[in-house]
Amino acid sequence: MSIRRSAPGPITRRPARPGRAARRAAAVLATVAVTAVVAPVAPAVAGSRPSIPDHGAAVSWGFNELGQLGDGTLTSRAVPGPVLGLTDGVVQVETEGYHSVALDSAGAVWTWGSNDGGQLGDGTLDGRTTPFKVVGLDNVVQVAAGYWHTLALRADGTVWQWGSHAEWVAGGGFGDIIPTPEQVPGLKNVRQIAAGGNHDLALRNDGTVWTWGSNGAGELGDGTFTRSRVPVQVPGLTDVTRVDGGAQHSMTLRADGTVWTWGSNSCGRLGNGSTRFFSETPVLVSALDNVVAISAGGRHDLAVVGREGTRGQVLAWGCNERGQLGTGTTTSSARPVTVYGLPADVVEVSTGLNHSFALRADGTLLSWGANSKGQLGVGFISPYASTPYTVGSGFRHVAGGQESTLATR
Repeated sequence: MSIRRSAPGPITRRPARPGRAARRAAAVLATVAVTAVVAPVAPAVAGSRPSIPDHGAAVSWGFNELGQLGDGTLTSRAVPGPVLGLTDGVVQVETEGYHSVALDSAGAVWTWGSNDGGQLGDGTLDGRTTPFKVVGLDNVVQVAAGYWHTLALRADGTVWQWGSHAEWVAGGGFGDIIPTPEQVPGLKNVRQIAAGGNHDLALRNDGTVWTWGSNGAGELGDGTFTRSRVPVQVPGLTDVTRVDGGAQHSMTLRADGTVWTWGSNSCGRLGNGSTRFFSETPVLVSALDNVVAISAGGRHDLAVVGREGTRGQVLAWGCNERGQLGTGTTTSSARPVTVYGLPADVVEVSTGLNHSFALRADGTLLSWGANSKGQLGVGFISPYASTPYTVGSGFRHVAGGQESTLATR
């Protein structure tokens, strides 16, 4: 299928390859403390919308060179600011790579930012600095964003996708591009979706998990390293209540409160204490139970524990060169460790490439990790923050991206 590319605009250049921000950080210069606020997003069930408390305005902060903040400019900022045109009725926001997605209370999907892979769904490869309403897509109950692609779950339990699952190739450009929303074949009765870097996950009403896309590190969890254009079932996983995707790994929460991961294991991001570089089938995260919320980041993970006496405690594992584990150090961990100084009333967590968020029950948002582009939202730029600091209050939902952040409040 041919894709129309109009004359180059100010934001149509190729986005930086995911991971470049981490690689170009040759040395850690200082440690600062920061905090942020985020709101929970419950899994969508076919026929209903996510149970997010009420709805509100979309705000954004951090890196904005490709217009991913949605404020009509290419200017980055270190404090939350409004997304143009989305000042009310927003129930969910997501960002990954260098594009952003929002879902409104009417079930419509809005996109903006980089579009080199067709991830905005407007039939072009042209970026946008303000939100665009995706045409031909309604009754959406959840959205998800990958590096160069976007997903939407409709109320009838079907999943729709657009953009590209392919890596940027050496000669420039992508492989196959889906320029406007198309239904994912073979998927029905889906209750929740998640996007990894170049792969996706779907949770069906029967508690089974289905994956598709890239599989170079075993992130599809089907026992192979073969990419798949159509969803494949992850064998041996039942009673799953939540799924999430990282850069090259996947994460699930089961009804018994245990967490299972698979894919790339660099820095121990699978959390099972293993030094094996990958796992193509699910493994159990070590010494972690009674989990009530999860989030898979670029190369690290977060979980909220709900056991009596430590209800709302946050644990982290994986890469930590930017303090994204929140332990006060830059030492990575292949097993869950407690995030330092967080109150025991966290209800939801979110991860970006190298930064993290925790949302308290009272709507207070906390953040830590990389802050070279102001992605922590604390009003200043610094190399990183290895312990949590407060962003503000009144937040309902937060989503960490490559070097930017979206939230509703």
